[in-house]
Amino acid sequence: MTEIYFDNSATTRVSPEALAAYVEASENEWGNPSSRHSRGQAAEKLIAGARACLCDALGSEGEVVFTAGGTEANNLAIHGRLAAKPRFFRGGKILTTAGEHSSVTRPLEALAREGLLVVEIPTRGGVLDLDALRREATPNTCLVTMMLVNNESGARYAIEDAARITRAACPDAVLSVDTRKSEVAAAAIECGVEIINDVSMLRYDAALARVTAEGGAALVLSHSRGTPETMRSSAYHDYGADVVATVAAELAAAKRTALEAGVAEENLIFDPGIGFAKTPEQDWELLRRSGEFRRLGPVLVGMSRKSFLGKFLNRPDPADRLGGTIAAALHLAGCGVEILRVHDVRQLRDALLVRAKLQE
Repeated sequence: MTEIYFDNSATTRVSPEALAAYVEASENEWGNPSSRHSRGQAAEKLIAGARACLCDALGSEGEVVFTAGGTEANNLAIHGRLAAKPRFFRGGKILTTAGEHSSVTRPLEALAREGLLVVEIPTRGGVLDLDALRREATPNTCLVTMMLVNNESGARYAIEDAARITRAACPDAVLSVDTRKSEVAAAAIECGVEIINDVSMLRYDAALARVTAEGGAALVLSHSRGTPETMRSSAYHDYGADVVATVAAELAAAKRTALEAGVAEENLIFDPGIGFAKTPEQDWELLRRSGEFRRLGPVLVGMSRKSFLGKFLNRPDPADRLGGTIAAALHLAGCGVEILRVHDVRQLRDALLVRAKLQE
């Protein structure tokens, strides 16, 4: 078993391996990763590698956000989830447990003052009261936040059962998971997940297609080359004279693999993979011509806050790229792209609603 160590903030000392890596990075790669000079670029590369390694260890293909500690991370997760579902903000319900850390309970107290109902699910002897969860999980439940393992008592909560109960109570919710591993996809589908997003395009684990087909879930084939650790290498950036045609051909090959494994064609979604093994110029071309991928089937594009926007706009902080993201989203809507993967859901929704109103 490989031990992965994350927390050195409470009652445990720092891992010697983590300390050694920190000291080496601080002494040798001390540049500002947001700057453009060589030191900054080296630091940015180091952080990108750490992010890729963490994604691989967790079996995740989603965005990894580094924060200063667990308090910031919990605030981001809680407030970000509610920002993604603004219609729940009034009259919504949040379910949690009495044993959560103050970095969770304090944001929930603030949200309660804003009008959300916060309900604590009892834990008796370290066991989550699933009957209480069944009673409290209702269609207006907008967030369930529970730790997997209570770090004070060592109790492991039945999160899988909690996910099934919540999913049954909120049947209109659509759950998705980013993974390239078939075992993760199988566990997610068992818990009610309906969309599996594979950034490896079935190159990492071909069995993922069969698992998705057997579970009846939708499968997003996201274009990439290499691995999360290597995809930034220029060796993967040669797409010939037409990047759109080449990416479409590689997605078409993945589509054939998925169909042969039994995935229904109507359950396939295609993502050109902006930012994955592409140069900024190639990202712009893919964005410009995203509508051409609709020949394969429904299209999903994730362009929100990405680095090619930041470099063009001179906005090194991803949080400052909302204007560029909205402009790109309006263009994609005009191309007929069906699904946009974004951070600022409320703002993008408003922009698209205004666009639709103007076209009436």
